[in-house]
Order: sequence, then structure tokens, then C-alpha cells
Amino acid sequence: MLQVQLEYLETNSLPQALMLRIITIAENLETKSSVPNIAKHLDFIQDIQTDAYWEHITLPMMEEIRIKLRCLIQFIDKGEKKIIYTDFEDELGVGEVKDISIVYTPNSLVQYRKKIEAYIKTHEDQLTIQKLKRNKPITEKDLEVLEDILFQASGMESKEAYIEFYTNTKKLGVFVRELIGLDRAAAKEAFAGFLEASTYNSTQIDFIKRIIDYLTVNGVMDVGALYQAPFTDIHEDSVDGFFEDAQVVNILDTLETINANSYFDSRVNLG
Repeated sequence: MLQVQLEYLETNSLPQALMLRIITIAENLETKSSVPNIAKHLDFIQDIQTDAYWEHITLPMMEEIRIKLRCLIQFIDKGEKKIIYTDFEDELGVGEVKDISIVYTPNSLVQYRKKIEAYIKTHEDQLTIQKLKRNKPITEKDLEVLEDILFQASGMESKEAYIEFYTNTKKLGVFVRELIGLDRAAAKEAFAGFLEASTYNSTQIDFIKRIIDYLTVNGVMDVGALYQAPFTDIHEDSVDGFFEDAQVVNILDTLETINANSYFDSRVNLG
């Protein structure tokens, strides 16, 4: 941080490499939010990771970063550093001109992801995002429109790299749903048949409400999650311990439908 301050004083500019290192430190600290000292400064730690914070940064703000973070660094897990040995001779060949593709570093990809996430969170009224939030089936065209919008919001120069960036891990609709969660009213509507006190007892209804709570936060739900806490807290057999086989199948089918509405599949999404 002192190096950043010095260069800012000398050149009135921010050294990008050091700035990204500080952002990476803040990201690592954010994952330790269960630590009381970190939780106390969590809002500040999250602010440091935004472009807006650095666009208007001042020397007092830099000093605040230095003072607040220096006592928190101890909570970051120390990664193992591998020693790399090389044994080669430099050879000077004939120069040639080549076209190269844009290379995105891990740090830059983190920033692109944050821009995409920020757009999604502040534009939940966009039609496709709204459908995903409210558990409505989406079309291939819906995803194409959202893909173009998020590409523009990301600031990335290569459409191919952008597509590879988010499809490496999950489908776009699932990515969005996990980020914004599922509307509680939509989740309750999907499980409306299980919330009838005249048909199910209070324990069964409470179990369904736990599923609704999970979907509200996480957006989608893998069947395997049903057999982990908090769903096994009351009964070790989870859903199988509360419902008959036919009812369990109905619950799993409902979850499958909710999950399927987060992506386009011509076999299940008929437009």
C-alpha cells in the first residue's frame, strides 16, 4: 500500500499490478467473514473490490486501507509455494510478426466477473433475469439477449473469451439464478400443494419451508443437498424420513422443474 501511495504521489496514477494484489487480498479476506475482526470491516473489504472505489480514491483512503487491512492479513490462509527449476539456454531466432489473441489474467477475469455480477444484481427487472428470478421458463432467445447484454456490461473485448469465461463452470441461467436466488413467492407457489395444513402435518410443512428457504438464497437445488444439513438435522433420512415414496418423487420432480427453468432445454422448455 505504501508503494501505491508513493507512485500516486510521484505520477498521479495507480500501479495496476499492486492495485490488483490489494483487491485479491480483500477477496481472500471476504471468504473469512466468520472471523469477528473481519466481519467488523466486511462492508469496507467489499468496497475495496469495486471499480468505483478506486476511480475516486485519495491518499487518506489509501491510508485507511493500509491501517484496516494490516491487522487482518494474518487470517488469510498461507498457500504453498512451489519451487520451479529451469535449465535452458536463450536462443535468438529470426523475428516474425504474429497475430495473438487477447490474454486475460486471473485478476482481470475477477474484475470482469464482478462487473457482470453487479449488472445482474442491479437489473433484476431485465426480462430474462426476471424470468429466472420468478421461476418462469426461458427461451433460447431470452438467453441470447441476456448474453449480449452481459457481454457489453463486462467490458471484455473478446466475445469468445467471454462465453468461455462463464460456460467453463455452469450455464448462464444457472449462474444468474445462483446469484440472485429464487423469488420466495415463486418457490412457495411451486410447493403450494405441500403447504396445506389439512394434508400435511407441521413437521412436513416445516421441512418444505426449509427447501423454500434454501431456494430463496441459492436459486437452484441439487438433490444431494437434501441429504445434508440442515435437512438431516431433524431426521437422518431427510426427506425419506418425513414423506411417503410417492410424495418424495413429487418433491424431487418439483425441484427438477425449478432447476430446469434456470436454463434452456428444448426437451423441457417449450417456449
